[in-house]
Amino acid sequence: MGGNAFKQLLPDASFPRMPPNVYEALKRHILCIIREFYTHVAVPAEYPGKMDHGDLDVVVSGPRDGLQHQELKAALRAWCSIPMEGNRASNFAIPFSAFIPPNKGSSDDEAFLQVDVNVCEDRAQWERTVFYQSYGDLGFFIGLLAQTAGLSFGTYGLKVRFAPLPAHSLQIHSCTIQLIKPLPTSPPQTYRLSDSYRDILAFFGIPFDNYTTGFTTQEELFAWVTLSPAAHVLTARYRSPDYVPPFEGSDARPMRCAFFTYLRTCDLPPLVQSHAAELLASMDKTQRDAKVTAAIGYFGKAEE
Repeated sequence: MGGNAFKQLLPDASFPRMPPNVYEALKRHILCIIREFYTHVAVPAEYPGKMDHGDLDVVVSGPRDGLQHQELKAALRAWCSIPMEGNRASNFAIPFSAFIPPNKGSSDDEAFLQVDVNVCEDRAQWERTVFYQSYGDLGFFIGLLAQTAGLSFGTYGLKVRFAPLPAHSLQIHSCTIQLIKPLPTSPPQTYRLSDSYRDILAFFGIPFDNYTTGFTTQEELFAWVTLSPAAHVLTARYRSPDYVPPFEGSDARPMRCAFFTYLRTCDLPPLVQSHAAELLASMDKTQRDAKVTAAIGYFGKAEE
């Protein structure tokens, strides 16, 4: 939410939510400036139908040689900033009047826009971060699918975590995987299966082309995500009378609430008749290890 980073530094400042036309105008100005300092610059796609905006999130990588925080702050005409070293997000408080002339007779001379500049280590991380943050909560939705298979998904890709195990083999369901590098018995180990979101989407049965085309409504986005056979597990979970829906209330993220509502009411497409699809769609908890085994094999990690 806009202004949260500056509650202490600018306690009397106003960070009003912006209608789309104001947001788009400011975004054009801000991106033109930031592109002078970074090679790769993008604003992740906003979720369809968003009525207003609290801040502007910009993902960047490839800084100009010798770039200093104060240079970017001055170019953005920011009154205040919270710099973060390394590959982290810095916050800038920019007065609206720096780019948009104030309305005549307006007494609101302390209206600001919060711009968050998220610096990524390289282009690959930049691409993953833009994907993860796109459409509001796309990364969160893919993460829900991953959880149904005993996996986790984040800006660094798809991972699996193993509990303490014998040193030279990994017993999953009925399959024993021989490991080239022995596993320590403690603590639990996390292994990265893939950092390619194209491959990760393919594993979950979601066509990548729809993402590149884009979505004009929330329903289109939700329908695309739920093409995954794993969505059958989610719908069963959220339709259970014993399940308490998360993220509801005044502080809930609207996109997530809408997605949970969609899962409780939508008609899923027919399940593709294949072993992989049937396994992902299985609601049998005893199949969790088999799902992990399938993921390890799909991404070619059995011998690592």
